[in-house]
Amino acid sequence: MIYEAVLRNIPGGANAARGQLEHLAKMAEQPNITLLIYPFSAGPHVGLSSAFNVISFAEPGAMDVVYLEIPFTRLWIEGGDKAAAHDKLFESLAERSLGERESVLLLHRLRKGL
Repeated sequence: MIYEAVLRNIPGGANAARGQLEHLAKMAEQPNITLLIYPFSAGPHVGLSSAFNVISFAEPGAMDVVYLEIPFTRLWIEGGDKAAAHDKLFESLAERSLGERESVLLLHRLRKGL
């Protein structure tokens, strides 16, 4: 999941951004990749305050692991209530995000607008 603000930030210039947006759209076509964009129109959400990754394993009984980045600190959370809370946070963000098709269409619109 990508916040729309990240896609509109083009520090490397328009040419670099066009290439990056095209690459994201191509990767979204892969069967093992789900690309969702959290749009400005979805409004603010507590989950946008810092980057985090939820790592889930297919094995029965395996615990989720959360990797969290905040300024000056990286944190690993292994299982338990805090990992479960991050799972719910991610699900909430995903529910308010654009669908897969709409996300790719936004990538194409942004690319054309550069």
